[in-house]
Amino acid sequence: MVFCGKPSKGCKHCRIRRIKCDQIEPACSQCLRAGKDCPGYRDQQALLFRDESEKVVRKAKVPRNTAQHRKPSPSQWTSTKSSSSSHSTCSSSSVTPPSESRALVVPSPGSFINSFSPRGLDEGVIFFFDNYVTIHSNYLCGNVELPEHPLLRLLFGNEAFNDAVSSVGYAGLSNVTKHPEYMVIARKKYAASLRRITLALKDTSKADLDTIFKSTMVLAAFEIVNGGTGSWGVHLNGGAAILKLLVAMQPPRMPPMRMQLQFVFTLYIKCMIEGEACPPNNVWSPQYKKSMSPHDAHATDLGYIIHRFTNFHASIRSKLQTDSDTILREALLLDTMLEEWELQLPQSWLYSLERHTEETAVMYKGVSHKYCDFWTGRMYNHYRSCRILVNELLVTQLGPFSPDDIAQRSKSLDIISRQAADVCSSLSIQFHKPTLLEETKQTGVPALTGCFLPLFHLAVAGSSMGVDDEMHNWVISMLELIGHDKGVAQALSMIPGTRLRRERWKLFTHGPAHCSLLSGFQM
Repeated sequence: MVFCGKPSKGCKHCRIRRIKCDQIEPACSQCLRAGKDCPGYRDQQALLFRDESEKVVRKAKVPRNTAQHRKPSPSQWTSTKSSSSSHSTCSSSSVTPPSESRALVVPSPGSFINSFSPRGLDEGVIFFFDNYVTIHSNYLCGNVELPEHPLLRLLFGNEAFNDAVSSVGYAGLSNVTKHPEYMVIARKKYAASLRRITLALKDTSKADLDTIFKSTMVLAAFEIVNGGTGSWGVHLNGGAAILKLLVAMQPPRMPPMRMQLQFVFTLYIKCMIEGEACPPNNVWSPQYKKSMSPHDAHATDLGYIIHRFTNFHASIRSKLQTDSDTILREALLLDTMLEEWELQLPQSWLYSLERHTEETAVMYKGVSHKYCDFWTGRMYNHYRSCRILVNELLVTQLGPFSPDDIAQRSKSLDIISRQAADVCSSLSIQFHKPTLLEETKQTGVPALTGCFLPLFHLAVAGSSMGVDDEMHNWVISMLELIGHDKGVAQALSMIPGTRLRRERWKLFTHGPAHCSLLSGFQM
């Protein structure tokens, strides 16, 4: 499991001396020069998946900012069901310390759940399903349909996946209740899942790599809930390594294409935030387009455009590309490609606007979007945030006086405003939780809710060039809602960067200028 960043592959002697190792075979130049026997170089895969469980557990024993924690007295947390959100509340009775071994009393609604141990449903798992899954967790009321959901089959059938899910739930529960002992349990569960994944990967020929990949993505969600800046991206690198192992198998055992494509788009977000180019050996290739449905195949074309923008953005961020005319031409080309992509979408991709007289907390100006399914709505937001960034880049390269530049600036600001508003209006569907599994099958509901995936798109929309105070403040309120009510600490940590980015745009006058589009963003 990847969680150790980018370690050096150099020999032990060079690492101890903190000098660059040229890794020449059979011995590096530094060792030869010093007259030492070169001990050889570290294996890259071993570095990616080494076990540091003891280190994680040791960190768990020292809660962060202990003095700042409030001391509520939660005897239990209670989930409150509504159409828009779930809340966890603390009672004012005497404190009952949380326990990782304490399981909730769960009825046996069907033969499927009877074949597994009920201890898999701990408080962390229950909180996870109440807040981070797109179906209502009505099992406490005897809902017999829930155990048929594929997510629960993994939950009861794989210990690494169960520990990963539980760790995310306990972390969210700790953030909501301000009870640090829940976070201690979360980190222990996290470490246990890492340990199981590391053990399974010792023999990849026998490992269930598909389940390991899904467990890795859940651990990435743990870092987002826990607010560990940058750590989620390290898990994405681990997921990419596992996908490569899946592709190399004969026959290849690939996760569902929708999941794979969503993972690749998430990798692009990571690269954009960090100012990096996309991985050279991408785990996803346009050749997979032929194995996708006609509806889903259009997302691969969008993936190519965003891949191109991500690499171009990295070249600007690293100052490899500084010529204003070249940047302007590429930005214009990318915007044209994005516009043509949207215009060529088939009827199945079209969505409708619904106006509501009664607004919910996650509804922007009483307007919501209705898509053919959740996944399509999420693909649209990747398009929108990319188009916002492309047009911001374009405006930074325009001069102040030319009539053509003035017209293009007006056009770009209009595009930014419309795309940002669409990001906000699309948010409510990400929190919709169908009650019946049949509804989830009919509408293509993904496993996880919109607590994690829209954070980047929301922050980009709320900090975009030219957005008004109303939209900016609404986005901040949504990040606060996701952070406080859902326990996703990363949402709160993104607020300062969102405000800073908007303030920088307010100070911007005209180009050409070298501007870092995502400077200050942390995720």
